[in-house]
Amino acid sequence: MNKRNQSSYGALGALMIALVLLIAVGINLLFGLIPENIRRTDLSTERLSQISNEAKEYLAKNLSGNIDVYLVAESGMEDVSLSEFLSRLCALDSRISLTKVDPTVKRSFLEKLTGESPDELSNNTVIVSGETYDSVKIIDPNTLYSYEVFVIDADAGEYLSYGEYPYREFISVYESMSDYFNSGYAYYEQRFNGETSLISAIDYVLTDPAKLPKVYFTSLHGETPISESLYEMLELSNLPAEALKLDAEIPSDAGVIVMNSPANDITESEAALLEAHLAKGGKLLVITDYTKVTSLKNLLAVLEKYGLSAQNSELFETNTEYYQSGYPNSLLPDISSLANLYGVDNYYFLARSAHPINTSAELEGVTYTHLLTTTSSAYYEFEVDGKSEKSEEGKFSFAVSALKENGGEIVWFACPYMLTKEDSDVVGGGNYIHFNAIASSLCDKQTAIFASKAVEQDVLTLSAGQAGFWAVILIAVIPGAVLIVGAVRVARRKRS
Repeated sequence: MNKRNQSSYGALGALMIALVLLIAVGINLLFGLIPENIRRTDLSTERLSQISNEAKEYLAKNLSGNIDVYLVAESGMEDVSLSEFLSRLCALDSRISLTKVDPTVKRSFLEKLTGESPDELSNNTVIVSGETYDSVKIIDPNTLYSYEVFVIDADAGEYLSYGEYPYREFISVYESMSDYFNSGYAYYEQRFNGETSLISAIDYVLTDPAKLPKVYFTSLHGETPISESLYEMLELSNLPAEALKLDAEIPSDAGVIVMNSPANDITESEAALLEAHLAKGGKLLVITDYTKVTSLKNLLAVLEKYGLSAQNSELFETNTEYYQSGYPNSLLPDISSLANLYGVDNYYFLARSAHPINTSAELEGVTYTHLLTTTSSAYYEFEVDGKSEKSEEGKFSFAVSALKENGGEIVWFACPYMLTKEDSDVVGGGNYIHFNAIASSLCDKQTAIFASKAVEQDVLTLSAGQAGFWAVILIAVIPGAVLIVGAVRVARRKRS
């Protein structure tokens, strides 16, 4: 081959290389123009960055203004999964924008936006701002995650769920159960609550602060305390909860008044306050205990004006499909009526030590909805001359809604432990999720609680033999084969 031909081939080769590089750069630039939510594929087991259909539907129905979302993180410190999730969420609607902000660069901007020093904001804090009411919601990155605890069950020989906890409550649980975790009798699973946190924040900034309803829990009557988990769930639904003393006029921002299993009766003046609240179209949710309900005469008088009365006897179910295994007084009722009214249909409800509610004195102008009932093979126990007797088997209601034409409504749950975290955890948080939906409905709001997703990913587990086999293939065989092929080709070129 002469030198001229060699020169031509060299020039052609250089041109081809340059052309390939230009094409590669062009493809790269075009690829970069594709939105991140489209070009990046979520390969995680539970699709952490994917947006559920329920969340999409909620935004489609409720988004009513422009929203600015800011991811606050120093350069290189962004949570990749969170960033992808936010990109996909904001891509759902052109009215939602996403901006990544480095707190070391835009300190004055963040201080003006939040009214706080940027030093108080952790990396991967999310800020949601709405122009309608000039509102801002700051989401601490810790609140984006919850922790499900699993404890070994000696009888079953397997780990069973002990409950799902928000970050702050999980810390105290972990400390109290440290011996279990250290010995392997317990472990936890981190879960991502991005959808609930972000959509709750969007809902918050789109709501007139002056019209934000509150859930008031009565106090001073021996009521069962409310757990931090339930308070946080209500807060996520933008339903701030407060304690209420029935010693003055009920606040105008009361979305619903809740009496959680009081041990002592209300006074006549307190009953008058509740009746006045109901007469104005207010809402009252009452939870009672069969061992104490007959002593609550003033409260029962309020309920009787809605045609409701109590049977102070514990309910038992005989249909094994509708009670917790081994505990016929721990009812797992059909939730279809509850779901039809409040929209949650994929969670069980546990009702331990429930008692019947009578609606035989149904009043004109009152609409009754039997929310939870037993099967037709249930019964209740009562005492006669100090001896326990069983009623005839039948179908009994133990959760009822009574709605008057003026909008006044009483929702009565005759199951005293329904708001304990222990009972709610037995059904995967179902009791809390149902209560949140009920409270949201009574406050004329749509619930914004979505299922969390496990953060831990499935891993490929190999035996020692398999690991050794693939180590030889990847470390020796494949590289060796490449070297041999390369050596053969070089030798052939030299001979030619």
